[in-house]
Amino acid sequence: MLEGGGNNVLQQDLMKAIRMGVKECQLIIKAIQDLVKQAGKPKRTFTNSLVVPEEILQATRTLSETRLRSIFTDFSHHKLSRDNAVNLLRSDVIQKLVQGFPDSDNQLANLAFSQVTKDVFRNLVLDEDIRCDGRGLCDLRIMKCSVDLYRPLHGSSLFQRGQTQVQCTVAFDAHENIPKLDPLLEATGFILYGNCMWW
Repeated sequence: MLEGGGNNVLQQDLMKAIRMGVKECQLIIKAIQDLVKQAGKPKRTFTNSLVVPEEILQATRTLSETRLRSIFTDFSHHKLSRDNAVNLLRSDVIQKLVQGFPDSDNQLANLAFSQVTKDVFRNLVLDEDIRCDGRGLCDLRIMKCSVDLYRPLHGSSLFQRGQTQVQCTVAFDAHENIPKLDPLLEATGFILYGNCMWW
């Protein structure tokens, strides 16, 4: 999917550039496929050495399925509080599994809990059309975008969607004023610094 907008390039010119890019990508893909035929190794089959026994999986379902459903359908949770609730449940279930099945260990119990968690989450979304934040399958999170937040800079913006935030700033200066801390900086005229704030 491609999405974009602008007012400096005509749409037909942009479409022509995209078609040309796709055509060039096909040549690269063909070259990679030819290289695989000439020098590639056959794919190895993956065998999972850690398989959860059915009785441990069933015990995990019994201990956690109802509680997981209640966590995933409590729409007052935000991402961090939901993760904290799931992790508390994970600790409790793993402790009980290790006590109840002396031949199992934390890794096996954790794998069983992760599998049950994925199943519950997936079934809520696919069977009941409910996401863990209360949105339906066709509902989108509210998106906000603000520009020119800091006037002294040449450009600044803030993008928010749910609890995700991205802040961008741009400040132009003379090329001679760039600190020469990295030899790569001498070869580039553009530096992008990204900082993600997670909470």
